[in-house]
Amino acid sequence: MKKIFGTLALLLTVLAICFAPVRCLAQEMENDPEHDKAVIELLTTLRVPDRMRFAFDLLSKEQSESKALYAHVATRTSDADIARMHLPVYIPLVTTKEAVAMTAAFRTDAGQAFLLRELDYVRVGGTPALPRDNAGMKKFLTAGWGKKYRDLMQRATRVGVQPVIEQLSEYHLGLFVDGLNEITAHLDAQTGADAKTPPTTLVPSLTGISYIDAMLLLTADWALKNAKAQWKLSEELPALGADWLVAPETLVTPKKLTAARAALPAYVARIERYVSEMDALTNDYEAKIKAVQAPRKEDFQEVYQISIDAQREWNTSTAKNQRALFDVMRRIVEFADARKGKIGILKGGIYFSDAADLATYNVLVAETVRLFEEQVAKPKE
Repeated sequence: MKKIFGTLALLLTVLAICFAPVRCLAQEMENDPEHDKAVIELLTTLRVPDRMRFAFDLLSKEQSESKALYAHVATRTSDADIARMHLPVYIPLVTTKEAVAMTAAFRTDAGQAFLLRELDYVRVGGTPALPRDNAGMKKFLTAGWGKKYRDLMQRATRVGVQPVIEQLSEYHLGLFVDGLNEITAHLDAQTGADAKTPPTTLVPSLTGISYIDAMLLLTADWALKNAKAQWKLSEELPALGADWLVAPETLVTPKKLTAARAALPAYVARIERYVSEMDALTNDYEAKIKAVQAPRKEDFQEVYQISIDAQREWNTSTAKNQRALFDVMRRIVEFADARKGKIGILKGGIYFSDAADLATYNVLVAETVRLFEEQVAKPKE
């Protein structure tokens, strides 16, 4: 595809820079990565994710604005991600060495039997007796692992659930950000330099959380319409004169100069129509996505507003650039038209009989090149 203005899809990539760490908030603490890894393995071994899934499954059946999120965590979130949500609670409570030792103890048959008994207690309230006559269980209990487990759980309870709730909120927002990044990647794949046809579909992976999915579908639709509008413009501008309006052969041929002057209004009108279309698409997207009702709506708005603001800024700069580019092209055509008989083609290039005219022409061409390069350059984050 011949790029005229650069890739609109890249406007969403600012999100990757501003919000990529959102799923890793716990790691922003000054923790040793090995410590984090050891604690995650410990929590997974201790079946903390199973406990959380049970709790979230119960919560998902209640009338709550977050019930869809709870159902997602209960059914679609990995053990590692659930364990990671608990890092702020457990990191201060257990060292790397303690976590490794405890993990090894609870991965034994006796340790798993102990944990299954604890999990049954959480689920049904029963307290089945442990098989104390089992040699492995006796050794496990004599070593004090049962007491160490309950002590750790009690200390975690005293810390409270607020750190986990905060992590869950970040994970919640991270699902949306992940979806936006996926949309950008899929659109880039369809509109790259080697693309031969315009993009046709853009369907994001859905989370099962209705309001997140609604926002992702709206964003995908907006991004696809933007890309299609850009592609259509790219296809139409050459026929309107983008490839020949100020070509040397045009500037030295009276008939082609006349055609160029006649083509200029249609060229600029198409640019203006494109800018208006992009503004309308952005306004429509903003109105629709702001109408989606979601818990902590302001967090989602902070994310998608970045893309909206970037698009509006891009639209404004595009309009300014293209109007300036059109004005320079018009001046080149009028400049050449006023010097008929004094310019010509020599060895494939244009020449002027007057040195001052050549200098003026070179200035106008340099400005054309500058404006074109300014617009096709990658948008600044």
